Amino acid sequence: MANVIALINREFIIILGIAALIGSFGGYYLLNALLGVFNMQHTSVGLFTVATCGLVIFCIGTATTGFTILRAAKTNPVETLKSE
Repeated sequence: MANVIALINREFIIILGIAALIGSFGGYYLLNALLGVFNMQHTSVGLFTVATCGLVIFCIGTATTGFTILRAAKTNPVETLKSE
């Protein structure tokens, strides 16, 4: 069962990692551009904050798919076929 979870989750981890990387950099630049409009109260956004948010999103996505795959792997195929 662990091999099935690892095989399916590996592809999703690659896609999620690329999406988190692109989204983090895009969000960083867009947020700085938006905050740059308000020059009087400009607050800088650090890369640590953006990286932490990307890491949290990555962990939540990985855990969600892992639990879904685990639940699907534990189901009995006979029960699934019987209901269809």
